[in-house]
Amino acid sequence: MNSRTFRCEKIIVFGLIMIITSLEISLAQNKGARWQFENNGIDSATWDINNNVGIISGSASYSSVIPLIESNYYLSLEDFNNYGVFQVGDDAELDFENENIAISLWVYPVPGNDNPQFLLIKGNRSGNNKTNNYAIRLYDSYFEFIVHNASGNQSTARSTFSLAQNEWTFLAVYYDYTNSKVYLWNNPANVPLDTIDFNAGLLPNNDSLYIGTAGKDGLKRFWGRIDDVRVGSTFNQIMGINTDVEVSDNKDIDNSFLLFQNFPNPFNSSTKISFYLEIEGMVKLDVFNSLGEHISTLINQELSSGSHSYSFTGLNLPSGIYFYRIVYQSKSETKSMILLK
Repeated sequence: MNSRTFRCEKIIVFGLIMIITSLEISLAQNKGARWQFENNGIDSATWDINNNVGIISGSASYSSVIPLIESNYYLSLEDFNNYGVFQVGDDAELDFENENIAISLWVYPVPGNDNPQFLLIKGNRSGNNKTNNYAIRLYDSYFEFIVHNASGNQSTARSTFSLAQNEWTFLAVYYDYTNSKVYLWNNPANVPLDTIDFNAGLLPNNDSLYIGTAGKDGLKRFWGRIDDVRVGSTFNQIMGINTDVEVSDNKDIDNSFLLFQNFPNPFNSSTKISFYLEIEGMVKLDVFNSLGEHISTLINQELSSGSHSYSFTGLNLPSGIYFYRIVYQSKSETKSMILLK
């Protein structure tokens, strides 16, 4: 073999390795999208593969009238006489077929809405088409996650909390299809307010994704403002108080967890520390004082996926700042809390 042939073979092998590596990286990406409405409908998610650009039509617009919730613009759907919509074309990346799905957004309802008001739907409820992959909506100011099966039968998970008008509210749903649970949030810093048993199949479709109405004809439309819409396959893609927080492309999302702020905080004597695990695993939860001295171990064992809460009592401790740290699947996170007597 001469040197030129050897160099050619090396180039070919290197090229194949690069192609395979690129394919593996692509396969490792996650489904979903994010729209912040700052950039004419561009998908700003870092965890997905495709750029799912949306377009506005009808009376929908990108507005910057205060109050704002995320950066400088939001999706305005406040015209009562003419409906508007933000529409994203069909993409397999936006279809979830019998798998976990997570959705979050900020919502600002204005007076005058009818029932129901669809915030987001992958599908089309216009005419006789009643099969949607997934949808979220408001009904009597309550938050609902709904799916339809092939026969058009509807399954609904409804919140115990309602939304106020003329103010921004964070809404999030995580359907843990694997464990048949739906979790609903109204605060990205707290534990989910509702945990609901839910066993419904998710069927893909060829319809667009609509934000602000139930389909192309403006059916069951929403009046108000919407911002920072996120669709993903894990809950950590949709959470975060700071909406600039992103999920790294290389993060091992299969070992994800959320550690919530203790409640109440400050506390007198007793408080509750809560966290959420995406999969089962070994968990250690410790409490330290401001000097870093170990105070207590609240849990040190294998736990199932889902929400968990533990009480911490500081009855015999002085007032001050304390820290609680969770270690899970070789990852850790620490938060502070205040004991005030």
